[in-house]
Amino acid sequence: SFWFTARLKKSRVEAGTEPAAQADVEKLLKERYAGFRILIVDDEPLNQEVAKILLEDVGLHIDTANDGKEAIDKAQGEGYAVILMDMQMPNVDGLDATRQIRQISGHGQTPIIAMTANAFAEDREHCLNAGMNDFLTKPFVPDKLYALLEKWLSRRSR
Repeated sequence: SFWFTARLKKSRVEAGTEPAAQADVEKLLKERYAGFRILIVDDEPLNQEVAKILLEDVGLHIDTANDGKEAIDKAQGEGYAVILMDMQMPNVDGLDATRQIRQISGHGQTPIIAMTANAFAEDREHCLNAGMNDFLTKPFVPDKLYALLEKWLSRRSR
């Protein structure tokens, strides 16, 4: 058996209400980045579809790839504002795909965000060492996805 103690603070936000800042991020994405091209790389069709719907809702143009090899091929032909990359995929995993995409002309500075169910610190470290810029755990919260996208898109558009 085991036990633990946690001291939690009450949230200032009432259940069921959305803080204005979260709604503002969606609005900001729609206003400033509509039409920007994003690549979603994931071997799970459901994950692709959920991310695609959320991102299309804020006006982004979405391409998808089912594995790292397909992502590399697409990156050679397109310029992407951001790439969302799963870590574990068949053929070429997300870490190797990131390393190879970094070698493609025009993608040395493209923000690549890991999307993975692996939330351990060592997984995050592997992603960063491979050349990824940030880390989003799955299943992801839409607000966190939007906030990360806004963060990296704003850096690219400066």
